[in-house]
Amino acid sequence: MNAPTPPSAPWPTTEGVLALCSDAEAAAAAAERVLASGQATGVVLNQAVAGHTGPFVGMVRAVGDADLLAPLVADAADTGLYRAQFRRVRDMARDWPDGATTPGITATFAMVRRADLTHDAADGHWRDTHAPLALKHHVGMWGYTQCSIVEALTGSSAAYDGVALCQFATLEDFKERFFDGPEGVEAIRADVAKFSDVKASPSLRTVETILKS
Repeated sequence: MNAPTPPSAPWPTTEGVLALCSDAEAAAAAAERVLASGQATGVVLNQAVAGHTGPFVGMVRAVGDADLLAPLVADAADTGLYRAQFRRVRDMARDWPDGATTPGITATFAMVRRADLTHDAADGHWRDTHAPLALKHHVGMWGYTQCSIVEALTGSSAAYDGVALCQFATLEDFKERFFDGPEGVEAIRADVAKFSDVKASPSLRTVETILKS
């Protein structure tokens, strides 16, 4: 399956709520509540692959009024609950229905900005400089979304500035075509260090279900 031609920046962007959960089943239940409420125009669930442990193993993205959506996921969002913008840097060539598991795997990276940068400065670099580099060097990536955190909605939310979702149609693409070669690895590594505190930014592999598109 080939990725479509990516849109040009500025990337198509929607707004809503992002919930990070330490329990994958709780995340799934929260996503179903959002879907049943009819309050969201889009609902996406990500759950960690088997065996993963980390600060969060479930994630719900819901497009719509964050003030209405947040109470529906708050009990599950024990790692973080945020008002967020979802930038669709590359859309997958989708041929499966809502509710079916998205093929392949999603490399999921939380982003904590460098201590010497403001959120706006780090987010701007991520959006305007890093996104084009990612499209160039992550040659096997067929979907790419930047979840930019606008505001934490609970005092206990982890201090993340965003979450990147790098999607691959197959596990083979993820393992063998994440980068275009050693130069691409170095280019991405060097650029990430310009805006992100890499050691403070956890990552995991997830599978995705689009409940409502």
